[in-house]
Amino acid sequence: MGEIQKNTDAMGRYLKWAALVFAFCLLACAIFTLVWLYGVKIQTLVDCVSHLKDRTKKTEKRNGFKHDASYIKDCVVHVAKRDVRGTDTGGLVSEAIRNAIGAVYIRWGKKTCPSTAELVYEGVIGGSLRRSGGSGANYQCLPLNPIYDTYVPGNQSRARMYGAKYKTNHFSPLAHVDETNPVCSVCRVKSRSTVLIVPGRNQCPADQWTREYYGYLMSSHHSHKRTEYVCVDRHPESRPNSGRNRDGALLYAVESRCDKGTLPCGPYLEGRELTCAVCTM
Repeated sequence: MGEIQKNTDAMGRYLKWAALVFAFCLLACAIFTLVWLYGVKIQTLVDCVSHLKDRTKKTEKRNGFKHDASYIKDCVVHVAKRDVRGTDTGGLVSEAIRNAIGAVYIRWGKKTCPSTAELVYEGVIGGSLRRSGGSGANYQCLPLNPIYDTYVPGNQSRARMYGAKYKTNHFSPLAHVDETNPVCSVCRVKSRSTVLIVPGRNQCPADQWTREYYGYLMSSHHSHKRTEYVCVDRHPESRPNSGRNRDGALLYAVESRCDKGTLPCGPYLEGRELTCAVCTM
C-alpha cells in the first residue's frame, strides 16, 4: 500500500507540474500572438501614415499645395478598421494623421499667417495689367524667391505678370495703403480640411467654423478688365517704399449695388463696402 501511495503522490505532482507548464505555454503563446498582431496593426498604421505623407508631398509638388483628399479618406478608414482607439500608439498615429491633413488658403494683404496657421510662404500680389484683355484673370500670390528654368532674355509677345496696387484713396479704413504694393501669404491649418470664403460678412456662419481672418472684399474697378474677388485683410500691409504711381493689377473695395442691380435692397445697402471672412473647419 505504501508503494502505491508513493506512486500516486508522484503522479499527482507530475500532473500538477504538467498542468503548470501547459498553462505557461498557453499564456506565452497568447502573449506572443497579441504582441505580433498588435505590432502588425501598428506597423500597418505607421506605414499608412508614412505613405500618406509621401503622397501628400508629391501631390503638393504637382498641384501646388493641394492635398490628396481621397487617399486621406482611405487612410482614416483604414485606421478605424484597425481599431487601436484608446491606446497610446493609436493616439500617436491619429495625431500624425491629423497633422498630415490640412487646408491651405491665401491671406491677401498680410505677409504673416494667423496664430491658428503655419506659414507656407510669403509673397506679393500679382496679376494682369488693368487695361489688358489677355493673360490671367485671377490674382496670384507670388513668392519672393522665384526659380527660373530655361528662358529667353527680353520681352516677347506673351502672357505677362504685373505687380498689384491698392486703390483705396477714397475709402478711409484702407486709405493709408493707397497706391502701395500689397503683400500676401500662403497659410496652412492642420486638422481641418475645408476653407470657406464668406462674402458680405466678417464672421463665420456657425461656431463650428474657425475664423482665420476677416477684412474687405476687393477686386478690379468695374470699368477695367474683369479679375476676381478676394478677401483682403482688415489691417493690410504693403511692400516698403512701394508708393510709385505705376498701374498693374489694381485692388478696389467692392460696393454693393441694389437699386440698379438684383441684390435685395434690405440686407444689402446701396454703396456700402462689403466685408468678408475666411473660415476653416
